[in-house]
Amino acid sequence: MSIRDRGFVEIEKIRGDEARSFPTPELREFYNELDVAVSISSHGTYVFVNYAFLKLFGYDSNDELSGTSITEQIAESDRAMVIDRSTRRSRGETVEDYKWVMGLRKDGTVFPMNIRVSSSTFHNEIYAIAFFIDLSEVFDAQTKAFEFQNLLSAIVEGKHHMIWVVDASNFGLLFFNNIVKEYFRQSRDLTIENGMKPEDLFQDEAIVQLWYQTFQTALREKYHTIEWKIPFRETCALLHLSALEREGHPYGIAVFGEDITQRKETENQLKYSEERFRVLSENALTGIFILHNNALSYVNPAMERIFGYSSEEVIGASAVSFLHPDDQKAGRELFYKAQQESSTMQYEARAICKDKTVKYVEILTVQVQMNDVPTTIGNLIDITERKTALNRLRESEEFFRTAFENAYIGAALTSIDGKFLQVNNYLCDILSYNKEELIGRSFNDITYEADRQIGIDIIAKLLSGESDRASFEKRYVTKQGDIVWFLGSIGIVRDIAGKPLYFVTYLQNITDRITAEKNLSQSYEKLSIALHEIVTCLSSAIEQKDPYTNGHQQRVSDLAVAIATEMGISADTIEGIRIAGMIHDIGKISIPSDILSKPTKLNELEMSFIRLHVINGFTILNNIHFTWPIAEIVYQHHERMDGSGYPRGLMGDQMMIEARILAVADVVEAMSSHRPYRPMLGLDAALDEISRNRGTLYDPQVVEHCVRLFREKGFTLSV
Repeated sequence: MSIRDRGFVEIEKIRGDEARSFPTPELREFYNELDVAVSISSHGTYVFVNYAFLKLFGYDSNDELSGTSITEQIAESDRAMVIDRSTRRSRGETVEDYKWVMGLRKDGTVFPMNIRVSSSTFHNEIYAIAFFIDLSEVFDAQTKAFEFQNLLSAIVEGKHHMIWVVDASNFGLLFFNNIVKEYFRQSRDLTIENGMKPEDLFQDEAIVQLWYQTFQTALREKYHTIEWKIPFRETCALLHLSALEREGHPYGIAVFGEDITQRKETENQLKYSEERFRVLSENALTGIFILHNNALSYVNPAMERIFGYSSEEVIGASAVSFLHPDDQKAGRELFYKAQQESSTMQYEARAICKDKTVKYVEILTVQVQMNDVPTTIGNLIDITERKTALNRLRESEEFFRTAFENAYIGAALTSIDGKFLQVNNYLCDILSYNKEELIGRSFNDITYEADRQIGIDIIAKLLSGESDRASFEKRYVTKQGDIVWFLGSIGIVRDIAGKPLYFVTYLQNITDRITAEKNLSQSYEKLSIALHEIVTCLSSAIEQKDPYTNGHQQRVSDLAVAIATEMGISADTIEGIRIAGMIHDIGKISIPSDILSKPTKLNELEMSFIRLHVINGFTILNNIHFTWPIAEIVYQHHERMDGSGYPRGLMGDQMMIEARILAVADVVEAMSSHRPYRPMLGLDAALDEISRNRGTLYDPQVVEHCVRLFREKGFTLSV
């Protein structure tokens, strides 16, 4: 099979693969392994050249030729002819191959070459595939043949062959030509003369003995041939020795030396090529077979592994006999057609293995002449896994399509620049668009203007690789102009190399939830206002009972809130502290007014009545379902860290932090204000009281932040 035909076998392998570019990496590797220069061009410019091409024309890399015209490697004298044939070939005309043209190397030198050009269509694109063969050696050989004819008339001068005659009796020189003379002059600086014997010509005793034995053999056999690797030269000669006789008696031996260095190299290259084919074939992962007269004459080990038969079991059998019965007729017709038309064939079929299992195979064949016999060379690939994977992929795609189209949630595929590639029915229904109206449009076209930057920021984040998925809430505008809220989840899909391909977005309509949350928020705000007003009313009712403490609860609440804020307590907890402070003395409403407003010091019985106000407050508030533990805070605000408080004698962490804050705020405000039974003690006395008893009666952290508020941050109690 020619190299060009082998190349087309490789092309046919990938012709059905829509996802690959031409030439494929496998085809590039195949051509780069060839010793023949190959180029692939489209529209008159190169798209690929192999290493042999670069070497032949003297270039260093593909980059030097990328985008250049294919005629730049043709000598000026032949360029018009090449352009004319290329133009005709591009029009689909049949154009004969060039017998030879003059090529132009990068350094400006020209040389004769043969160009074989064929075309191949891939993805509706026509590619020209050219094979370039250097004819320099051929031209040289023709020239030498012409010269040889002239030399026959002057063979004595011995311009190209070593010719000499030795005496049959002592093997001394009788005659020699200039080649022999020059050889000894150059190799040994020896001027030879007639009469010289082997020992006079060579210094190595082994060589001397070899020549004596060779001459004796020639005399005995009349004719003798040996190969002689000429010392001092990297050449090899084939020596023909003939005994010269006169009247039946030998008088001399004629030696004619033929330089066979090139032939030996060719033979070695042929052996190397045959060995390389054997190694490649025997180690190939795909099956290789040869057909003569439609019968298998060779199969490689991969074929044995695929089918489970040994080569001895299949040699002589028909190739189609291993195909599934339902595929044999089509296979037989394709084989016959390919043989009749001398064309390549690509065919997928089911094959029956020795163990009766069925495998999917891809068969590629090419027709060649081997020893003048039509021969089919084929490549067989086990594609069972690929077929299975494709079937699973189709099932998966169908499942995804069905799930995508029928999902009760909006779904869309968008390009990297944000345009719709695919949308499902649910999303179209929500937005009141049909698919044709959305596909090709940008997501931002239907996004509420104030929310467009949200999508832009998310896309930038995904493209940067910071994340592969993001969630968001955005407003979109329907075809009628209505606003719809969506909770979205978007992910980016990348190829195996990490290149972004497209986005997958899922959208859940949360308009009803947003509306409900807005209504709930408004209701909560109204309830909060109502609660604040109720608490204020309760606080006022208590102060009406005890006018001397007018504003006390409000000031305690303000100070407690300030302390809690300084401590970094959460806003929700602070709100509970504020409400508890506003009504922490609500239990005093059940204490007689004459005790609350008594202008002198209270006795022990009266104090016991006063202490009941925390229990009464807890009883009143415990039946109200506040969001915060208001009743418990009020219940604990007279407890102390060392257990000396009332009514339960709680200690340390048994007290809620809210109650510990309220306790400090209550003491500071009470000592800073006038009472009917004593005058105002003042802020300094109050701060001294809590500082002196920090850790004993009062929480040390609460005291620390309270003191800092007054002395460092300028906090004041309202009048």
